[in-house]
Amino acid sequence: MTIVQRSGTPWVSGATPARGAWLPRCDVYETAGHDLVIEADLPAVAREDVALTIDDRTLTLRATRPAGNGSEGAHLRSERRHGEFARSFVLPTTVDAGGVRAAYVNGVLRITLPVKADARPRRVPVESAA
Repeated sequence: MTIVQRSGTPWVSGATPARGAWLPRCDVYETAGHDLVIEADLPAVAREDVALTIDDRTLTLRATRPAGNGSEGAHLRSERRHGEFARSFVLPTTVDAGGVRAAYVNGVLRITLPVKADARPRRVPVESAA
């Protein structure tokens, strides 16, 4: 289990994979515009095999990576993991779940989680006392 801290709000991510199963590597970061982004490496996974769901405050990423490369013959060594996986992230209450976007380019899934406007940092003007 991985815990990522953002402004004191823990995001709990991942699950313990079964023996031989795989979980994609993920980066979680905040943009200059204060949106949150999750990037997941999904090599050899077709876009059609990626499923994202949001249930309450939990975003779940599911996909299947096929076994092998289609080559004929017996494998002498196989180190690349394959099969189904599911990875979940508990979203902070500041995320606008209705505005979540995802794009898949060159084996990397980029999930953008917009932060609600009222939760973004803002500058408070200081007035002079009369």
